[in-house]
Amino acid sequence: ILLAVEGQPVSRSENLFRALEHRAGDPTLVRYRRDGEERELELVPVTWSGLRQLAYDLMVRSKRRTVEEATGGEVGYVHIQGMGWTEVELFERDLYAAADDKDALIIDVRNNGGGWTTDMLLTILTQPVHAYTIGRDGEIGYPQPRYPLYRWEKPIAVICNEGSYSNAEIFSHAIQTIGRGPLVGAETGGNVISTGGWTTLDGGWIRLPFRGWYVFGTRLDQEGVGAVPDYIVPLGPPEMIRHDDPQLDKAVELMKAAAEQWRASYNPTGD
Repeated sequence: ILLAVEGQPVSRSENLFRALEHRAGDPTLVRYRRDGEERELELVPVTWSGLRQLAYDLMVRSKRRTVEEATGGEVGYVHIQGMGWTEVELFERDLYAAADDKDALIIDVRNNGGGWTTDMLLTILTQPVHAYTIGRDGEIGYPQPRYPLYRWEKPIAVICNEGSYSNAEIFSHAIQTIGRGPLVGAETGGNVISTGGWTTLDGGWIRLPFRGWYVFGTRLDQEGVGAVPDYIVPLGPPEMIRHDDPQLDKAVELMKAAAEQWRASYNPTGD
């Protein structure tokens, strides 16, 4: 039972939020009773946005663990939360940390609000192969620092859904258009409007779409027409309540097979 926050008594009849006002990020002493004994503990409260980020980080770790356990460590999992420069850096970090020794990769852009970095991600995923190196340890490879961005040449699957917006949709369309890998999940919303915004003199805000995006070789306007997955897998409230993820399960199935094919066919020496 919580008794006090920073020396201020709290009870069921009082607003707990008031005792925690302006405490986010600061060490906070709380007093509580457990098993009839009063104790004190120092905590660091977080904001609502911080709590959401912690929940997101927990979700990513859980899905990454699920993928690794289901594939015996052969397939990596990366979620891209947004399409900004920070997310590109995090994607590179995760490729080094979570996928460097894997033979296939699942890229999850579900509930990604968009941005502008599709072409940077494609640079990571489509850099051409022109040589290999053999180090003094005898290992065949190529020095990653020579690339402008991390290079991933192995199989990928991309998962998208109704919550994939704007540049996340452009990325999903692009993966299909260039044939880089299968798209799994649910159709995106068709919310590609390439918009910008300005503040008005009276403090208002104006947003204005200023270009249309079309799939190359077609007249398909990505505004109003979502990216349709190669493998459509419904994920609704019943699955969410059970914490099931059939979309991820399908991507795992595809990438397990792709990883096996990659190992069988990869031959840098041409022998």
